[in-house]
This record gives sequence, structure tokens and C-alpha cells, in this order.
Amino acid sequence: MNGYVGSGVVSRRMVAAMGVVALTVGLGACSSDDTPAASSGESGAVEDFTVVTSNNGVQWTPIAAMAKDGVAAKHGLNVKLQVFQGGSGNSSVIFTGGTGDALMGGMDAPVNFLLKDAVDVSVVGAIEKENPWVLVAKKGSPYTSVDSLKGQTVGVSGAGSFSDYSVRNLLSENGMTPADIKTAALGAGPAQVAALSGNTAAAVMLQSPAFEQQQSDDAIQVVHNFREDGPMPAIVAIARTDEVAKQPDKYTKFVAAWKEELAKMQADPEYAVKAASEYLGAGVEQSDVKIQVDAFLGGIWSTDGLFTQELYDSGKKLLVSTGAFQEENFPSYADMTKGAPAG
Repeated sequence: MNGYVGSGVVSRRMVAAMGVVALTVGLGACSSDDTPAASSGESGAVEDFTVVTSNNGVQWTPIAAMAKDGVAAKHGLNVKLQVFQGGSGNSSVIFTGGTGDALMGGMDAPVNFLLKDAVDVSVVGAIEKENPWVLVAKKGSPYTSVDSLKGQTVGVSGAGSFSDYSVRNLLSENGMTPADIKTAALGAGPAQVAALSGNTAAAVMLQSPAFEQQQSDDAIQVVHNFREDGPMPAIVAIARTDEVAKQPDKYTKFVAAWKEELAKMQADPEYAVKAASEYLGAGVEQSDVKIQVDAFLGGIWSTDGLFTQELYDSGKKLLVSTGAFQEENFPSYADMTKGAPAG
């Protein structure tokens, strides 16, 4: 187990000592000054709902779009997306300190919150219900299976990241341990591709758009496609349990808005690509936007927004298999979903 596991979750007493700079993403008309904000006791008025994350990835497109196209307002919410620079550790610290209504993260995040008594949280929704990663090797290389990677360097996005946990789980399922390979925390897609092409890694973990780009160039071969492994809570929506108890309808409305926005995008993929392009900005090529949207609409995005028992079971199995979490003290589904919207 590496030293980065759980590093994004801190105890309450550490929060006051840490400062960050937040970027609030402009989301259009529904975040304007004309949108009325309501207290929890004002029936029928629009309530502010702030979503906290640590990056500007395509996965947040439905949240940005629901704010801009009126879907969020229809459900009584004025949705704001706040991106805290500096990684998931910073966003977790800020959330622990009381900022935001929902924090986006992997299933390991709420488990760590609960195990470390950082803050009492509930998982109130699922954003990604499929593992977005694919383990690949250079085309024509001898690395075609997991066991062929014994003794070799395998690139992941970061130590203790979801891609790292996924590789650890895959090793466990094939009778191997992390000691059988050399794991390298390489960062984002371009660094992974560079390591593969430069022969400093035998295999790397890629997601959209890097995976599809390399596949189109016929530069890679798939060692294991995690997208085909069935349901997996790759990203969940996390709330402070006391806030869910005080304002349960707010979280029900958010899940309902997510579900409606996803249905709209599925019915009109061109609209989804346009919404993603507007959110990601002019710096991202249209072809790359489409690649990512196609992948997420293809099964990665949760269509109902619900964190189900099935997702919990698959997530728990993965996390326990890594050795970073123990079966005996792993929070139960009931513990992790206190007050959450029901299916």
C-alpha cells in the first residue's frame, strides 16, 4: 500500500490551517443575479446548490449544462460549479470545512471521510457508473495480458487514484500483487502516452480522449478494458450528512435534474457535444470533445444519478481487493447513504 492512499481526506482540526484559491465556473443564465436564492424554508423558490470538484473535465458537462439550459431551475436549483485548483486533496479539505453542497469524487473518498472521522458524509448520487479506464500497451509489444506485465512498469494517473486502485484490483483477480509490477504515477493522458511511446512503461492507463486517439492511430493494443467490467461507482456525489438531514429535498432535486439533463443529452448527442464544447472552452478541439462525449454517453455517465446497492457492492469489492481498505471496518451501504435520494 502506497503512502498516498487517503491523502485527500484530513481531520477537522487541519482545515483551518489550509487555504486554497477557488475558480467559480460561469454557468450562464441560471447562475445570474436575477435567479432568486432561497433559504431552506422557502417553498417553491430557487435554492443555491454548489458542486465542488478539483478539475474541469468533460464529466461535469451535464452539471454545467443543467445550469445554463434551465433544467436545474426547473427543479428549483441555482447550480454553481466550483473548481478548486491543486487536486482532489484541496477540494476535500474545502468540503470538510463546510464549503459546497456536494463534493465529486471516487467511492474511496466517502469511505475515507467516514473511516478517518473527517466529517460525517452521505453518498447522494452517482455521476459515473462505469470505470472509464483502459489498460493498454504499445501495438506489437509482448504485453497482451496482465500476467505478461510481471516485473514491468505500469503507468497510472496517480498513487491512490482510481486508476491505481483499478490496476491493483485487476492484479488481485489474476492472482498477482502490486509487488509483481512497478507502478509509476505518471499523471494525465499525454504523459501516459509519452511513457508508452518512449518505452519507459510497458503499459499505461488511458481514458478519453487519449485512449480513442491512440486507438485510431493504431498505436496501442488493449491489455484490459475496465469499461467492460460492469457497474462501478467511478465518481459519486458526496454530501455532509447533517446538511442532507436539514434539506433532503435539495439533493433529491439535484439527482432529478441530473437525470433529466442526461436524458436530454442522450436524445440529442449534438446538443451534448455543443454543451461540452461551451464548458471546456475553445482550447479543446471539437474532435476531442466529441470523442469524450461519445464515450461518456456510451455508458460511463449514470443515467439515473442513483448510488445503488449494486454500485456500492462493486465499489467495495474493488477497494477491499487493493489492500488499502479492510472488509471488517468498511462502511455499510446504509452507513454511506443516510438520507440519500431513493430510487
